[in-house]
Amino acid sequence: MPKGNRQTTKERILQAAREELLEHGCAGARVDRIAERAKTSKERIYHYYRSKEELADEVWIRQAVAIQERVKFDPDDIDSFIGSLFDFYFDNPEEVRLWLWFLLERGSTSLPQDDFRVAAVQERIESVKLAQKLGYIDPAWNPILLLNMISSLAVSRVIAPSYVHEVGKTVDRDGSKRMANQHRAAVIEIVHTLLAKAPQIQTGPAIGQR
Repeated sequence: MPKGNRQTTKERILQAAREELLEHGCAGARVDRIAERAKTSKERIYHYYRSKEELADEVWIRQAVAIQERVKFDPDDIDSFIGSLFDFYFDNPEEVRLWLWFLLERGSTSLPQDDFRVAAVQERIESVKLAQKLGYIDPAWNPILLLNMISSLAVSRVIAPSYVHEVGKTVDRDGSKRMANQHRAAVIEIVHTLLAKAPQIQTGPAIGQR
């Protein structure tokens, strides 16, 4: 293999850490297994990263970078954003699994202001605000609430267990991709409805206090 095509030790470590996180999450991941997967030593891993948690954070940050680069929010073409988000999750179910591990283990943790993910969220918020100014989105929407709902709809196909589709007879020899396309179209249509009019939310007791 030409030298330029070889993975560096750090790249091997990150790939091995990603595989370990997919299987075990951060809490269950073991540095010795990561070292074995990466064909390196634990000492070498700790040369690059101070802890297992720091290594896991870089894996999750890289995931955020990949999504931000591949799925752009264009206020003049919101359908492409919705469709691209659906496609990203549908074509990369491992990304969903990795993200769910992050939510389970780190979802309640604040991020430092210099973290890439903070800037990525802020960029999305500004894109929604611009779309609201242009008249494409009801200005009554809270941008984060809207983005969370769009993301949940976009990932809905992937997080449904296979048996749901089997019992509902939406999977057959030739129909799996066809049904995914129908699901994709439905998500886009539902989001159209959301964009046009924000719900009238009444202030009330918090969940768990009712």
